[in-house]
Amino acid sequence: MAGLLELTWTRMATDLHDLSFPTLEKSCKYVYKRQEENTRQYNKDQFVIGSAANVAEKLKRMANDALIVEIMMADFSPDQASRLKGYQLLIEKFDLGSK
Repeated sequence: MAGLLELTWTRMATDLHDLSFPTLEKSCKYVYKRQEENTRQYNKDQFVIGSAANVAEKLKRMANDALIVEIMMADFSPDQASRLKGYQLLIEKFDLGSK
């Protein structure tokens, strides 16, 4: 899934002709050109990627460090089911299910 996000952002930054979202399969097989790889590496630290527990922990730490109480998220899940599953996992890790 991280590869899908990285390819989407790389394409937005380097290829104005094809801004469609790649499939998960295409992102796994994609071979980056030199400029694209440079862009991919440059953007890597801007994303929070990992298991639900690691993502929740990093988001909590970032929110605490920045003194914020609200987090807005954007995701590039390939379909609605994946998106909902990801949000549900984070809800559980943030202990928001009962609120």
